[in-house]
Amino acid sequence: MLKGTQYQYLKIFVQITPTSNKEINVCFEINFESNLYIFSHSTGEKFKFTLGRGHVPKIWDLGIATMSLGEVASFSVQSKDAIGNLFEGFNIPKNSILKFEIELCKIYI
Repeated sequence: MLKGTQYQYLKIFVQITPTSNKEINVCFEINFESNLYIFSHSTGEKFKFTLGRGHVPKIWDLGIATMSLGEVASFSVQSKDAIGNLFEGFNIPKNSILKFEIELCKIYI
């Protein structure tokens, strides 16, 4: 994990974990500076990406690799360690703490 990162198990299901270079689907929400930005939880849509390729914030690649299928986890990290291509265009305050709540919905085999 990244230094200063907090990790909390919220819900655990099947003990199947993804490996690097596997496609996965997640539902997630982000909270920072008292503003809640809900993405796939509100629409029911799932976000699909390949784990370990750097397409998402590093904390996602590191943290999701430790999760089990169906698990919900919360990650808190400084914004400088969380910003990636996924959040371009968002006005995220410098030095803020971001909280991600992520559910690992599917692992493509």
